[in-house]
Amino acid sequence: MNAVVAMPIGRALVRAGVITPEQAADAVAAQRAEGGLIGQHLILAGAVTRREMYAALAKQWRAPMIDLVAEPPDPALVVGEPHQVIARGWVPCTREEDVVVVATSLPPTGERLLEMRATTGASTVLLRTATDWDVFQAVARVRREQLADTRLPGEEVEGGSSASRTDRLVRRLVGPVLVLGVLVVALVARPGWVLLGLLAATNLVLLAGFTVLLALSRRTPRALAEVGEAAPPVPPDAELPRYTVLVPGPSGTAWSGPALLEHLDRIDYPRTKLEVLMLVDEHDRTALEAMKAARPPSYVTILEVPRGLDGVDAESFNYGLAFARGRYVVTYLAGDQPEPHQLRASVDAFAADDSRDRDTGRRRLVCVQATISYANAEANVLTRISAVEHAAWSAGVLPAADAWGIAAPLRGPSHHFDTQELRALGAWDPEDRDEGAGLALRVAAARRRVEVMTSTTTTVAADRLGPWVEERTGWIVGCVLTTSAQWRRGRRGRLPAGTVAGTALLAVSPLGFLALPLALAVMATGAITATMVDTTISGELLLAQLVWILVVFTVAAVLSGRATSHLYGWRTVVGASAAPLSWCLHVWAAARALLRLARRTPSGQ
Repeated sequence: MNAVVAMPIGRALVRAGVITPEQAADAVAAQRAEGGLIGQHLILAGAVTRREMYAALAKQWRAPMIDLVAEPPDPALVVGEPHQVIARGWVPCTREEDVVVVATSLPPTGERLLEMRATTGASTVLLRTATDWDVFQAVARVRREQLADTRLPGEEVEGGSSASRTDRLVRRLVGPVLVLGVLVVALVARPGWVLLGLLAATNLVLLAGFTVLLALSRRTPRALAEVGEAAPPVPPDAELPRYTVLVPGPSGTAWSGPALLEHLDRIDYPRTKLEVLMLVDEHDRTALEAMKAARPPSYVTILEVPRGLDGVDAESFNYGLAFARGRYVVTYLAGDQPEPHQLRASVDAFAADDSRDRDTGRRRLVCVQATISYANAEANVLTRISAVEHAAWSAGVLPAADAWGIAAPLRGPSHHFDTQELRALGAWDPEDRDEGAGLALRVAAARRRVEVMTSTTTTVAADRLGPWVEERTGWIVGCVLTTSAQWRRGRRGRLPAGTVAGTALLAVSPLGFLALPLALAVMATGAITATMVDTTISGELLLAQLVWILVVFTVAAVLSGRATSHLYGWRTVVGASAAPLSWCLHVWAAARALLRLARRTPSGQ
């Protein structure tokens, strides 16, 4: 088939009587302001349906319409990554000898026909017209089984039999068990000296945590100020890149379609540049029907995820990433409410990074993380503690980690990535339950960096003890993994300052939290044993220790409250005084974390 000289779509639709000249003029004006295609603006404005527009195009292109649902393409003919196939706008359907039938959603120009022949290897191309939605869904259907294993290239995976995993678990437990046994024997033989040693060790950790808390409180304002340095002018809408939003849809009746669509509709970004992929289990008919009944706008696409990937956000996100066409991609959870300007703020951050001089040795930005705010921060003690901890993490640890060049676990949703960089890094690890520690380590190993922006995403905190402890377990494991990796890099001389910075990060994280309950336990044991046997721990020492703990307690509460006040106000800040008390709950999470670390394979499983 020969190429056609395509009449402008607006003029073709006016001539066909589908739209009015005024509607065509409005679409042209919108295109000049925001960019994108005329057809996209007409569909968004409700001037024409997708089917009506492509029916008119089919006549102009002299290519009959084809229903790719009733006549799906031959899977053997669909080659290339899904996002590449969808971006080119056409898909081969059938082939007989040297003749191939191709369904296209873009004008069949001479260049595009050459591409079709080169890709399919056929000399004769018979064109059919399909909507862009049909092309997307057709690619999704034929590639669903091929993408069931969604781990992308970029990470080495080492397997292992159950026997080898058992041996590894035993070897990892030998050391801690021996240390615990020696400690018990020494405690029986010389209780005073053992308790004194434990008290000294916990005080060292508390002192390190106290020092780092003060350092973070001074470093945070400078780190946040550096985020906005050298920011380029905000690009006009017409120059903004395409942006993909990945949102896993909850299963069954738990999904609230109108509320979620309302949150997405508040995003201030040109609709012709916005691609929202709703990820739903292909067998969850209740959720699928509810989403379709909500009549999502044209920029929202329902992507059915193969069975076996549902319920695991990392695998769902990886599946969606395979279809993402945006230059940047962000992950939200179903209940998240991002601030309207957040995507623009992310684009500004990446643009500012691109404008910086690489000769200074500054690492390239790969991820921009939004600040998390909890809508239910005042629901109970657990949510108040979560609000305080996450505010301190976003305002203190992450900016300082970026400035110091160390890896920090990527906690929670609202991570904005450079799409190509994310694919090169191997995307999300489905086996990583440790607050994004695996991805954070790959980011650091590739000499990339993560930045925090001031834009906020409102979500819901865990308000029950079980999920709350599970979050802390993953957090502790993530901190240990990233810090131990930082230690190794420092010992090899690849990052001399990284050893100190990594130790500081660890001190204010799990070990810092565990030091308080451990110190209290040692003090209680010392007080009890002092009445039974002669120990070296005096009452004055116990009193001094108690005063020291109160000082650390007060400083931690004040700094946590200061980090929280700008997000939640003083009512929640009052709850910040209870944040150090949550350190006692971390003992449970730490025990689970140690077991998870012992079981962990080299691949992270």
